[in-house]
Amino acid sequence: MKRTALDRVRARRKSPEYDPLLAAICDVCKVVRADLDEHERAAFDSTVTSLIRQGAKPTTVRKRAASFRRLYPGVKLTPAALDRAWPVLE
Repeated sequence: MKRTALDRVRARRKSPEYDPLLAAICDVCKVVRADLDEHERAAFDSTVTSLIRQGAKPTTVRKRAASFRRLYPGVKLTPAALDRAWPVLE
């Protein structure tokens, strides 16, 4: 049976590392997930999945968010910005 996109989203949400990572990203980016519309939530979930694939953990999210703010002062930290900059935020 072929998995649909919805099946993949549901599987991601059941992933053991998804929830703590989600909370850390919401915290550092000042995102209230309940306020996101359907399209924003899909983009957010995609970003979380990308960060999981890159080996992100809640503690590393906080450290790299601090690095982002040092490297890019005045730039708003968004989940997508964190994802794109992840490799350079050691």
